Parts: sequence; C-alpha cells; structure tokens
Amino acid sequence: MVPEDDTPGIYGHEGVARGLRGALTLTPLQRDDGDGDGDDGARRFRLVVEDGWQQGRGAFGGLVLGALAQAIEASEPDPTRRLRALTGQLPGPVPVGESLLRVAAVRRGTGASTWQAWLHHAGETLAVATAVLGRSRGDEASADLQKRASPPWSEVPVTQVGPPLAPRFLQHFELRVTGPVPFSGDEPRCEGFVRERGARSRERSAAEVIALSDVYWPTFLVRQSAPRALATVSFSLQLMTSPADLDPGAPLFHQARELGRFGGFVAEQRDLFTPDGALVAVSQQTFAIVK
Repeated sequence: MVPEDDTPGIYGHEGVARGLRGALTLTPLQRDDGDGDGDDGARRFRLVVEDGWQQGRGAFGGLVLGALAQAIEASEPDPTRRLRALTGQLPGPVPVGESLLRVAAVRRGTGASTWQAWLHHAGETLAVATAVLGRSRGDEASADLQKRASPPWSEVPVTQVGPPLAPRFLQHFELRVTGPVPFSGDEPRCEGFVRERGARSRERSAAEVIALSDVYWPTFLVRQSAPRALATVSFSLQLMTSPADLDPGAPLFHQARELGRFGGFVAEQRDLFTPDGALVAVSQQTFAIVK
C-alpha cells in the first residue's frame, strides 16, 4: 500500500493511503421502491469500514457520522441546499466491514430540507443522524466565539500519539497539541491543530469537517490521572462556513471545554476555527462514562 504522501503515521504507513476521503467513500445501491414489501423508498448506500479506523470496539465516531452526512448530501436533489446542521446518536459500535446506510427525506420545503439517515449492520441499527440542508439566505457571516491564542500552526511540533493509550484511527490524522494532555490532572479543556494525513489538494467536504471535529480526546480525560473509557452517545454540529472555502492544506484549530457532568454522562462543547481565527463549526457531544 503506497501512502499518498511521505508523512509517517503514528506507527508507520499502515492504512494511511486511502485517507479520510477514501474511508468516507460510499457505494450507491439499488433504491428501495416503496412497494410495501419491507421497503420505504429510502436511498441506500454501502459503507466499508477498513481495519485501522477503530476507536475501541467500533469505528471512529467521526467517520460514521461523516458517512451519514455524506449519504444525506448525496440524496438531496438540489445542489444549492448545503448541509447546515447535523445531529446524531451512536447507540452501538460499528464494526470493521460492510454496513448499510439508508436515507429518507423527512420534509423538503421551499428553501430547506430535513433528512434522516440510519446505519445498519447485521440487522442492528448502530447509528442515526438527522440533518438540515438549506439554500443561502444572504445574511452576512458573524460569530461571537473567539479562537483561543496559539502559536502559528507551523511552529507547533506534530504530537506523536498512538496505541495503547490512543485509538488506532489517529494514525490517519496529524495533531499539533497546544493545550493540556490527557491524564495530566489539568482543567478539562483541549486545544490544538488537526488535519487529515495524505493528499490535501481537493476542497474539503462537510463530512470531513464533521470527522475532524471528533478527532481530539474528550476534555474529561484531561482532568483524570489514569485512563478511563468513554463512548460518544450523542453529537451535534452546525457549520459556520462553507467547507469548500477552507484551505485544504491547512489544519483546523480545535478548542473544547467540559460543560458539566451528571449521572455518568459528560457534556462537552467543541469549536473549530481556521488558523487565522475564522469560525468553522460548533459542536456539542455527550459522552457516557463506561468505566
């Protein structure tokens, strides 16, 4: 397997060649015809999760949610309606191998569409997402959120992380950490640059931004003194710019903070910025503390 670039992964080039864009590739399948025999008129796609994209027992959640978003975008017939917001739940780990994605319109109005997508594997529903796609309404972009101060990304060394303390999927991403690290007992926040490894000459997609928002560790782990197991159970993201307008070669700056904990669940706010401080996306996740 020949890598797309000569940047080594966290433990070599294993599995790096396809990269994030390749991992998000979907194969369209014959559309359900809605004839009443178990079909509902939904569009269907095949997703193949390759070995090397694991996060614990299942696939990296950002890959799963990004694939659902990509299937939804592929199902929308109006190209002027872009993905604006996505919410998703991950009730079970998605294993390596083939999974079926189903997409159906909830409602298509005059200027916006609401779609829902499901991921099925071996008869189980393991992920679900709802997304809003809409035309631009002409308002000027604005944001109150501010990027935290950081050195220029090119001056921050690449952070070498990998198993057994970090999940395998991180081999596909380049991290340049500027904030506290896991198990340091520090305040629950996370900061640093992130981008995918491999070729970056083509414009970014909404699915890739969704995946990039999920790469860094939960801030809950920063305040711990030893590893703890967490699982993302709920996710939301709103895009604040067009992914196609982003520099495909530059990383995004990730900043996150813990919002609170209750009953074994943790709420976290995550924001993505361009290196020069333009807001790209805002996201909130809910993690279950497994042990």
